[in-house]
Amino acid sequence: MRTCHRDNPNLLRGGISIALALSLPVGPVRDLLLAATIGAVLFGVLVQRMTLGRVIERGKVPHGVHDVEEGSLPKGLG
Repeated sequence: MRTCHRDNPNLLRGGISIALALSLPVGPVRDLLLAATIGAVLFGVLVQRMTLGRVIERGKVPHGVHDVEEGSLPKGLG
């Protein structure tokens, strides 16, 4: 299933950050903050995109480890 940009909360946060930077009064500080904001948002999205698959692969539990013996969990967790 392919997700849309609306399903990615990181892009939403990036959009809010850029919108806030755009709402500043026109001037050299706004231009600097806008460029820094766009750079930070793009960097964050790209780094997360490149590393998420690797993190998921490393976090996989080997087959059979999910099997839990009866009574081996603390009371209330089983």
